[in-house]
Order: sequence, then C-alpha cells, then structure tokens
Amino acid sequence: MALASMSINVTDRHKAEEALKKNTERLNILSYIASRLLESENPQELVNDLCIRVMNFLDCHVFFNYLVDENAGKLYLNAYEGIPDKLPKV
Repeated sequence: MALASMSINVTDRHKAEEALKKNTERLNILSYIASRLLESENPQELVNDLCIRVMNFLDCHVFFNYLVDENAGKLYLNAYEGIPDKLPKV
C-alpha cells in the first residue's frame, strides 16, 4: 500500500515540475519580447521572432499573422513561418 502512495506522490511532483517549467518558459518569452519591443525602433521586425518563439513553445509547425487594413476593408499577411517563402504569394 505504501508503494502505491509513493508512486502517486512522485507523479504529482513530476506534473508540478513540468507545469512550473512551462510557466517559466512562457514568462521568459514575454519578458524577452517586452524588453526588445521597448528597445526597438522597428517593432515590426520583432513579430516574426515572437511568433517563432510562441510556435516552438506551443509545439506548432506553421503560423500566419494577419493585420487589418481598415481603409481597404481587408486583411493582409504580415508574417508567417513553416511554409516555403514563395507559397504565401500565390
């Protein structure tokens, strides 16, 4: 009976450690990008870096970032990752 109880405690601890690691990684990404945005004269170039970091954090393989052109009433592709460069222009 004691062995089963010990197994559960180790599993719970492992889950808590993984959650803490993910939280720390998320906060590191936010801190990094916030400081870079404050220092940057061209924040647009940071969008791709941020999206790649978030992609890796979420274990995702493709992202698209669209911005709204309110005058034209359209979206336009602002940044992307995970697809060949010529594909979004098609």
